[in-house]
Amino acid sequence: MIAIVNNNGCHIHAKNYPKLRIPVRLPNGRTGYVFKESVVIPARRFMEKTIMDNEQRWINYMETGAMRIASEPNVTANDIMNNLGRSIVQQMKQEMTDWKSPSNAPLTIQNKGRDDPLIDKGKLRASISYQIIEK
Repeated sequence: MIAIVNNNGCHIHAKNYPKLRIPVRLPNGRTGYVFKESVVIPARRFMEKTIMDNEQRWINYMETGAMRIASEPNVTANDIMNNLGRSIVQQMKQEMTDWKSPSNAPLTIQNKGRDDPLIDKGKLRASISYQIIEK
């Protein structure tokens, strides 16, 4: 869900209360709150960018992999797919790390201590993985 919100963007409105209560780090290290009716998380299409930037490379790798499977007895389709999966994961993680625009909102920068739009604690980035599903 967090990946989809970051990728597609989202407009979050207060539902059960008149305003959203957003924690903010105060200069003294304590936590304060800012109240807003809504917040907008802009789309940061890191998933699509990863695909657009690498799709042809993935196609070429699979074509080469098919030739290797046919000509090298110890190379399997599973080997090729796992190598491709690891590569895609690394490329998407790198895209998240490199992403700079749109930048974080001033309040987010204040809370995080930096302007790093797709990285906060790194949990989302660390959760990127792949799975081979047999049909």
